[in-house]
Amino acid sequence: MSALIFLTALSQFVNPSFLATKPVPQEVPTVISNQPANAKQLLEQGIKLYQAQKFDSAAKQFKQASKSFQASGDKLNQASALNYLSLTYQQLGELSASELVSNRSIRLLKNLSNNQKVSKEYLSIRAQAFNTKGKLQLSQGKPQEALNSWEKATANYSKIKDETGVIGSKLNQIQALQALGLYNQAKKILEGDVKLLLDNQSDSVLKAKGLLSLGNALRVVGDLDKSQATLKESLIVAQEVQSKETEAEVLLSLGNTAQIEQKTKEALNYYQQAARISNKQTTQLQAKLNQLPLLVEKKQRSEADSLSQQIQSKLENIPPNRFSVNARINFANSLKKIARNQTNNTKIQTEKIAAQIVATAIK
Repeated sequence: MSALIFLTALSQFVNPSFLATKPVPQEVPTVISNQPANAKQLLEQGIKLYQAQKFDSAAKQFKQASKSFQASGDKLNQASALNYLSLTYQQLGELSASELVSNRSIRLLKNLSNNQKVSKEYLSIRAQAFNTKGKLQLSQGKPQEALNSWEKATANYSKIKDETGVIGSKLNQIQALQALGLYNQAKKILEGDVKLLLDNQSDSVLKAKGLLSLGNALRVVGDLDKSQATLKESLIVAQEVQSKETEAEVLLSLGNTAQIEQKTKEALNYYQQAARISNKQTTQLQAKLNQLPLLVEKKQRSEADSLSQQIQSKLENIPPNRFSVNARINFANSLKKIARNQTNNTKIQTEKIAAQIVATAIK
């Protein structure tokens, strides 16, 4: 199985409360050779389910894969399966379970023989484990601990000369530095190490996604001009490699930057393009959610009402996970804004729908 790193962007929601950073999901393990077919297949199936955002089913597969690797005495791949299980628990909002599994994964890696500890496979999985640990720690409000974990991930990727891993873990470090209020230090890393590494990459989906994450991070630190320039560079790369989904993600981010710059018409155009290009349900929904408050702001009531109906229909068809919770809360906030300009009966009905959506999100 080839390595696959997803350099996903910061949260695409336009509502400022959703402009939080989103750590980089982990590398797909490559160390599953010479194992019972069942263990290998379970891990592969879990990865596919995870990528399809079917997190409940993915968790079951990773649990079974871990047990199967344990039965065969393969602690290295057991640690990898547990790492994915920890990441999946985070997506499900089960942080305590994620912490237990993450700690177990790191303990297994620590207890492996010295011979295994110098292997490329060991260092790669160890880096992944610390990436996951850092993501969890940031979710728990422990940015300094997250920074320490991501620095360890970077060190392990550096030892095996994995530039893509280094890029991802350094982008993760930026999130911790931002949470600690160290914006100048974050910006220095962004404009130095990360940009240099990305410039040395050939055009690929990885490079496009790396530039996308860099552009988003620059927006968070307040450098809107460089954010826009970097995102446009990412868009060109995505178009060159004909990755429509990456192109849609970049358009979403360009819309976010344009909105902060109060370029409402430009932002709407970017969001509409993203929704049109993407075949991914979550990306389409995200683009529509981002459009809605702008239409409300521009008092385009009929367009806002039509879009609200589309969003509500889509929300009913997405599985429960962190994305769906944030999406429902974001939608409910937009509905409350719509209600302010409605007559009494309609206003009451809209506010009732908003309350029901919030209740669904938090239950």
